[in-house]
Order: sequence, then C-alpha cells, then structure tokens
Amino acid sequence: MRAAHFIEDLKGLISPARSVLVTGGGILFAGLLQLGLAVLVAFFLYRDGEAAETKVKRITSRVGGAAAFGFVGIFLGPTLLLVGYRMVNEWVDGEVRDEGEAEKP
Repeated sequence: MRAAHFIEDLKGLISPARSVLVTGGGILFAGLLQLGLAVLVAFFLYRDGEAAETKVKRITSRVGGAAAFGFVGIFLGPTLLLVGYRMVNEWVDGEVRDEGEAEKP
C-alpha cells in the first residue's frame, strides 16, 4: 500500500520537475550560446583589431560628418551647415546676388 501511494505522489511531481529541467536547460543553453558568441567576437577583434578600428572610424566619420573630427568639428560643423543652408536658399530662390550689391527696387 505504501509503495503505491508513494508512486502516485511521484507521478504528481513529474510535471513540475520536467518544467524546472526544461527551463534550466534553456537558460544554460542561452548562457553557453552567449559565451560562445563573446569568445568568437573577441577572437576576431583580437586578430583584426586594427582593421576594425579603421572601419569604425570611417563609419563614424561618414555618419557624424565634421563632428567626427573632434574639437575642430565643433567649429567646422556649424560653419558648413550655415554655408550649405545659404546655398540651398539661394538655389531655391533662383536668384543669385552679391552681398555688396544693392537691391534693385
């Protein structure tokens, strides 16, 4: 009698135990996958670090424009923006005139 009752109690614990094992296995697998990817990325950065640095600098200079040049970019960026804005305005207006030239009535 006791053995049958014990087996019935164990059958009730199978589902929670399965859930814990599946969840734990998934967490372990995700951790190992992340560790493997980190090692792979570290390997390639160690091997090709200088080339990666050059590529990152090129990308940031293209995305950031003049601001990627550091302290000089702080002054160069707004100047280029102002000149570009002025050129677009003159082009849209369709009228090019010299600043020293007086407006005609």
